[in-house]
Amino acid sequence: MNFVLSPFAQYVGIEIIEMVHGKSRILLNIQPFHKNQLGIVHGGVISTVADVAAGLAIASTTEKGQIPLTTDSYISYLKAVRGEQLDCNAEIIHKSNKNIRVESSVYSGDELIAKAMISFAVKKD
Repeated sequence: MNFVLSPFAQYVGIEIIEMVHGKSRILLNIQPFHKNQLGIVHGGVISTVADVAAGLAIASTTEKGQIPLTTDSYISYLKAVRGEQLDCNAEIIHKSNKNIRVESSVYSGDELIAKAMISFAVKKD
């Protein structure tokens, strides 16, 4: 795969598994710095995974010179995570010339732990 993650996504440890036709799948192996003082994965890490996966789903469909920018994000945290890995699937559910809406589902093992709806504005470079 030729796509390069942002420096932040690389720092966090995100790995691209799939990125094609408006869909993406990423993995994150949980490290001690991803956890809060209670020993569970920080909500900001889960939100980051959902946002990066959404951006990758969009990047799989955009043309050269189009830049997707997050305009809003809504996430529901369903369970606390103490597992070793996050697995996120994202899919475009609406796309127009100026706006894109993506749904991201974050899993720990077989358990759905968060669901996010993320909107993007598409700007020209």
